[in-house]
Amino acid sequence: ALGAIAQHPGLTKIPIAIGTTPVGVCFNLENTDLSGLFTKFIKDFKDSEENREMLDRWLESFGPESHRDVKEIKEGTPIRVALLATLPPFNFLMNGIIDGYEAELMRKFALYAGRPVEFVTMDFGAIIPSLMSNKVDAALSTIAITEERQKIITEIPYYETSSVAIIRKEDFDA
Repeated sequence: ALGAIAQHPGLTKIPIAIGTTPVGVCFNLENTDLSGLFTKFIKDFKDSEENREMLDRWLESFGPESHRDVKEIKEGTPIRVALLATLPPFNFLMNGIIDGYEAELMRKFALYAGRPVEFVTMDFGAIIPSLMSNKVDAALSTIAITEERQKIITEIPYYETSSVAIIRKEDFDA
């Protein structure tokens, strides 16, 4: 919603959430080492001041000033992360760099894991098959956690997204 509002200043959201959906970082069922490490990371990070600041910066105050450089490890086997880079403020391409809340979250996780991160952009329909065939190690793009997906992949929740209604500002102010 914020991405659409940022691109179309004549729009606004109604300040009441319609519902919430948990979203998660996805891993191949067999990749228990990496999914276990992410579980440990997110357990501490999720309720941290650092995460609250990131959520505010990316999801409440989204704009060009949202970007922050995150120290990255350059050597070693990268964590290959599949994502759709057209979901601002979660994932998007800016000046040739994958940016957004989820991209920053995965950079921080890679630092925690002591590995470089490599983002692999693809269509949404290719994300889960790429994960299942081990072409990537992890995936995220505000992927809703569902019973069906949890039968074939591991989904670790890190955020609850709210469904909101977007309307024209002129209709809201009337």
